[in-house]
Amino acid sequence: MRGAPEAGEEVSCPKCGGTRLIRDYEHAEVICGACGYVITDRLLDAGPDWRMMGRDKTKGRTGAPMTLSVDHSEPILIEKDGRIQILKIGEFVDSIIEEKGAQRIGNVEIARIDGYRTIAFDENYRVCFMPISEVSRHELFEPLYEVELETGRKIKVTGAHSLFTVKDEEVVPVQVDSLRPGDFIVVPRRLPSLEAAPRLNVLEEFGKLPAELRRKIYVRPIPEEVFEELACKLGKRKVKNWKRRKTLPLWLALEFDGRLAGSKLSISGGWSIPSKIDVDRDLCRLLGYYVSEGHVRSDYSGVGFSFGPQEEELANDVISILESKFGVTPTVQWGEREIQIEARSRLLALLIGEVLRAGKHAANKRVPPIMYSLPFEQKLEFLRAYVAGDGCIYSKPEEKPDWRPLTQVQTVSVNRELTHDLMILCLQLGVLPSYWEEEIQARRMKTGQLIGPTRVTGMRLTNPDTLSKLGFVAPLQKRKRKGALEDLIPAPEKYKRFWKSRARKRISRELALAIARRVSDEKLQKLAESELAFLRVKKIRRVQPTSRYAYDLSVPGCENFLCGLGGIFAHNSIHDKGLSTMI
Repeated sequence: MRGAPEAGEEVSCPKCGGTRLIRDYEHAEVICGACGYVITDRLLDAGPDWRMMGRDKTKGRTGAPMTLSVDHSEPILIEKDGRIQILKIGEFVDSIIEEKGAQRIGNVEIARIDGYRTIAFDENYRVCFMPISEVSRHELFEPLYEVELETGRKIKVTGAHSLFTVKDEEVVPVQVDSLRPGDFIVVPRRLPSLEAAPRLNVLEEFGKLPAELRRKIYVRPIPEEVFEELACKLGKRKVKNWKRRKTLPLWLALEFDGRLAGSKLSISGGWSIPSKIDVDRDLCRLLGYYVSEGHVRSDYSGVGFSFGPQEEELANDVISILESKFGVTPTVQWGEREIQIEARSRLLALLIGEVLRAGKHAANKRVPPIMYSLPFEQKLEFLRAYVAGDGCIYSKPEEKPDWRPLTQVQTVSVNRELTHDLMILCLQLGVLPSYWEEEIQARRMKTGQLIGPTRVTGMRLTNPDTLSKLGFVAPLQKRKRKGALEDLIPAPEKYKRFWKSRARKRISRELALAIARRVSDEKLQKLAESELAFLRVKKIRRVQPTSRYAYDLSVPGCENFLCGLGGIFAHNSIHDKGLSTMI
């Protein structure tokens, strides 16, 4: 066993020749990342790494071996093969470790991965998808804290974990246990979108469903040459009945997917649906109505929508889309208190509830993951329909006639995960949303039914400019206004001579750019032109973990990833803390 390698020395594993080596400062070892051979057990701590800002804004050490991570329940965005989905970091990391296995370094389990990307900001403060190289977890022994920002965003992290703040016009990590109310934290101003081709291969997606859900599903019409080919493989007797009906069972039709243009999926006694569907504005609008006002029957026998009597226009739109897009004629009950629409189609229920993963009822409905990869217009169509069904739009003139009106779009849901989904969708549309929640006490309905305590959540959009651009409110005249949070950055104290109120904590990006150009401050200009927003800490409290583990991602080149309710940038800490430092 050799001594510790010198700085800059090229080292390879004497056992397998591998060059991917890992420094484990907790056990003072250098380990081969390929075979696990311990190359040396006499590793010295490399000393301070001056990248962390302490509470007193002085440089603090980040070279000490510490375990820092986020709670199992915190949501992250994951992209793979052009598909974006929102997952709990614990579920994602656990699934990777279960599938691929992990290397243990001290009390940390680390697994390398390929093909996955997540949201991060780069050295130019641009928000983008970046590759994940490793995932990790460790047993949680240290306290866990929830950091809440002024717009309601939240993240649960260990005290030694770091978020990001601004110091001397630069974005720098700041340890959570040094944060105080009023400190600025970095969040995304907007999120990127892949905007893939909006076409869904229904046949292929149904083929991925569990066997019990796709039983008795057939595809028709089938071209004659397909039956001739099958007759050679299976025998004429086997395909005789299928050929007579010009149909094939789903499991067999999947082999000929590329040759079934114009075919439909069908089920005995039910409506059929096309095997290929354009995810156009009509479908996105239908999905918006569904997530706000719809449900799938527990046995997948149909899809229902419930509207108030004043929402006749929305009900008619749903009926029109069902008929034109799927050829389904729903039954409608026009009551005095509500309008009930029922589409008795098992295939449509499976499509919405399982294939598009929009959920079945209020407690588990989600924004369909496909929405995050669609063009701007489709996203906006979904959001407008959702707000029309389960939100409200408020506009009120300001007291001063030369000021713009107060505007607000608000959503309400008992499903916290759905509210987070909507916030992510809004960020892709370039809107900075706020989160709110309220506990409603137990109550008894007029019918005598007792309803237990309920937590209600929601999202607010309040910037008149963006609400006008998205079509939620009428076009606005150019008037004086209070700056929206996304248009402001932390005020650099050394330039306070440039504004009237010396106590200002924020200045507009426009003013920051003017100052930066006047004094040739490239750092300030970079901050003002960034895709980042800066929100102040509202409160920090100690909370209970939701799992025995805490989790982390490694994003090389960025050292950060988006995590938490509403989206907050967290420092990926596994490498800079000495737990797994690559040589």
